[in-house]
Order: sequence, then structure tokens, then C-alpha cells
Amino acid sequence: MNYNQTLEFLFQSLPAFETQGATGYKPGLERISAFCRHIGNPQRNFFTIHVAGTNGKGSVAHIIASVLQQAGYHTGLFTSPHLVDFRERIRVDGEMIPKQKVVNFVDKHHDKMVELGLSFFEMTAAMAFDYFAQSDVEVAVIETGLGGRLDATNIIVPILSVITNIGLEHTALLGDTLPKIAREKAGIIKKSIPVIIGEADPRYNEVFEQVAAANKSRVIYAEKEFVCEEHHTEGDYQHFRLRRTRDNHEFDAELDLKGDYQVRNIVTASAAVKALAAGIQKAGSTDSEKLIAAFKGLQFSSPFGPAVFRPLDNQSTLGIYVGRTTIKDGKGMMVDASYIDGSKLQPTDTVIAKLRGE
Repeated sequence: MNYNQTLEFLFQSLPAFETQGATGYKPGLERISAFCRHIGNPQRNFFTIHVAGTNGKGSVAHIIASVLQQAGYHTGLFTSPHLVDFRERIRVDGEMIPKQKVVNFVDKHHDKMVELGLSFFEMTAAMAFDYFAQSDVEVAVIETGLGGRLDATNIIVPILSVITNIGLEHTALLGDTLPKIAREKAGIIKKSIPVIIGEADPRYNEVFEQVAAANKSRVIYAEKEFVCEEHHTEGDYQHFRLRRTRDNHEFDAELDLKGDYQVRNIVTASAAVKALAAGIQKAGSTDSEKLIAAFKGLQFSSPFGPAVFRPLDNQSTLGIYVGRTTIKDGKGMMVDASYIDGSKLQPTDTVIAKLRGE
């Protein structure tokens, strides 16, 4: 098959929730687990960060991946849905998977995928895992598709889980109350792995606490780590003043993205990156330069366009401005601003093993 024929097979032969709705949704990990065993469990060959939530999960995933990439790590990113090109879903260091890799994967595994009756999303997730392993990525940021507990991506064991927020969505599939939906998304919480909760809410906090306690995992509420003291708009930019609660240190961030809800995305991303940095520093990494170097005025292309990292003061605290681009359909796609202090984020084998409790 050529590339167009391969896409035709994927979109027409495999059930996809995005096009078929509930009839294309296949919950459960049995099929994806069996298929990944068949191809050698590629998802075990790199470290992962798992991101779920009702809103903002894509932006948070992109931010974390960009930070890791600019710190010098070979970084994979799996998100959905795509907007223009199927290959947007699978990236390594910001670059989409080559068309030939898509063709080769489907050609090689066509019969097994049909035999197992994989859904479109299961196939795509497995393709991402396989491509990341082939590319020798060090770490991959994985966004869930729908829910969490029974999502195809939930066969990974991450070094950090992130749940951005909970809202009423897909109630016929995930549950008709916030606590029920929260329990589904809490399914990404793994034993002894910390979890960031982007937006706390008394209606579902207890669900996360219970699941985390059962897994002996630490719950980190982003809003307890960072507070947005002030934000305003000047021209095309929103300006934010954020305060780190542990020492009341303040820093500034700006982005060209409208909407008050962007405050929550900034706070969630900040807490996630801080948790990674703090955890790895506590584990005793001796290599202290990579992450710091990532915030020394570097300019690069993020998955959504050009971005610039700019120091805001003479301390270790740095702000990030992330730019914007326009895709073919004319919609402006942007990545949020983010922030991290000078903590050491160095994912060596020894450090990650300690984070996993091995």
C-alpha cells in the first residue's frame, strides 16, 4: 500500500470514536496489550509522562514535551486528534512521523490488527509506541484519548501522571457525574507514581485521594504549588504574574492566547514540570546542566510554531514566551506559556529507577 491507501485502510477499516462515536469506542486494555506483546512491548523502552483530563491536556502535553526537548532529551509526543495531517499525532522532537513509517507499520502488522479487531486509536497508540522505540527516544509524553482507566494508552507505567481537570463529557461512556468521570480518569494513577491535579474541586477531590492512597501515590494539587496573582491583556498578549507558594517567589509569563482559562493551563504545566524537577533532583542526579541550558534564550520550533525562552531576572527563575502559528484550516493554534526554576531535571536510568521505587 502507498500512504494514501494506508490512511484509507486506517480510517475506513478500523473503528474510530472520532468519526463513529460510541460505536467506534472500544474500552479495555486486552486488545492493545495483546498487540503490543506481539510487537515486542515497545512502550517499555522509554520513560513516559501520562496526561489526561477534560480540557487543556493537549496544551500541557506539548509544554512538557517542549521543555524536555529543549533540555536535550530525545522526546516523543503522542496526542489526538489531528487537525490536518494524521501524522500530527506522533512526533519525535517536534517532527511528525514520516509517511513511510506509517506505511511500513501497517503493512507489517495489518493482519494482526484485523485479527485482534483493534480500534483506530489502539492502532495509532501502538504505532506511536513502536515509532518512539525505533527512534530511541528517552522520554515520551502521552496524552490519553478518552477517559483514562480503560484508555489504550494506559498500558504505560509513567514517571509522572497529570490530570488537568474534570468536566461532564462523554457521559454515556464515562459516567453521568463528575465523581464517576473523575474515577475513570484517575485510572492513570499508578503505584508510587506522583499525580498532578490541575484543578481541585470538592466534588471529586476525594476520588483522586482514594485512588492515590490505594496506590501509595502522592497527590499534588497545582493550585497549591502556584498562584496567578494578576493577569492582563496588552495588545495581542496576555501577561501573567505567578507566585510559587513554597517561597513566595514571583515571576512573569506572557502568551498570545486569549481567555482567562489560560491561567489554569499555565499553573498546571508549571506544577508538572516542577514535580519532575524536584523528584529527579531529590533522587540525586549529578548532571545539572541540561535543563538549565534549555532556558538560556534558546529559540526553537515547538509543535505549534516558534517559541522563545527568555530569562526574566538574574535568579534561576525563568519565564517562557511561546509563539503562535496558523495551520491550513485558518485556525490559530497556540501553546501556552510555562515556567520552571533552576532545579535539576536529569532523567538518567538511576534517577528514573528511584522515582519508580525500583
